Amino acid sequence: MLYNNKIILRLFLCCAFLLLPISLLWSQNYTFKVLAIKGKITSDGQVLRVGSEIKSNQTVSIEEDSCYIALYYAGKKDVLELTKKGNYAGQDLVKQVNALKGWENDFFYYALGELSQEVTFIQNPNRRPTTPLIALLPTTEQKMYGRRLLFRWFVLDQLPTKENIVEFQIFVYDLKENILYLNSTKKNYMSLELGSQKFLSQPAILIQIIPSDGKGKDLAKGYKSEMYRIGRVEEEKVKMIDKELDELFKDRNRDTAFSKLAEARYFEDKKLPLDAMQAFEQAISLSFNAEAYKKTYRFFLERQGYPSGIIDK
Repeated sequence: MLYNNKIILRLFLCCAFLLLPISLLWSQNYTFKVLAIKGKITSDGQVLRVGSEIKSNQTVSIEEDSCYIALYYAGKKDVLELTKKGNYAGQDLVKQVNALKGWENDFFYYALGELSQEVTFIQNPNRRPTTPLIALLPTTEQKMYGRRLLFRWFVLDQLPTKENIVEFQIFVYDLKENILYLNSTKKNYMSLELGSQKFLSQPAILIQIIPSDGKGKDLAKGYKSEMYRIGRVEEEKVKMIDKELDELFKDRNRDTAFSKLAEARYFEDKKLPLDAMQAFEQAISLSFNAEAYKKTYRFFLERQGYPSGIIDK
């Protein structure tokens, strides 16, 4: 009798375990959950925030263009992104997301996990050494797949001439330190197009950022100015990445914030942090600087050993 009771108990526990995912699914009383948001967006008069839940019988109202919202759809495990002014009935959104081709790879879950993290700062014991000017660039050579590089930098208070800085001079050299490109900017970031032959013909390039008083005087003279080194991914690997990205985003729009986040996770997985940074920058831009995407970028920077606050400078 005791033996039979043990069998019955095991069967009960087994059935309960199998039914658990179904019960959890039925317990979800929402259709969409907000993953990221920028601007004033409401649902039936209530201001939406990250984590807000929306049912199919509710309406999402976007007050103006240049707003952004990313909605996780519980019914299909997909994400719907909206950026245009207007009123959107929940039932119409369900039809819209059901018409999409679902994600067929794990990078959807990676991107979803990034947006779902709660902590916004990681203490990294392997942080890079401090110099008066810190840039989001490698001091030892890293290779790059793409042909566009956007990088940021900031100046630390330890530089006594910091208050005299008017602009930054950006030098790009070949490996013999011959100047390939020179430009100046008053901003703390620059975008370089590296698709021209003068860059493609180089096995690697060197980048140097010099704070200046506007008359060409180096205000960091006497301090170490880093030489950042960037190489090119081999042609065979470029072709392989092209093919994998085509498969990854087959029948999907690659130019959305969430797609760029998935792309960033792909490049990080391939150990191509410069390309991942470019994808993160695009995700932030496409979401109109939504805090949720900036948060994922901070996580990435900390994983790479950079101070995450650099994107807020």
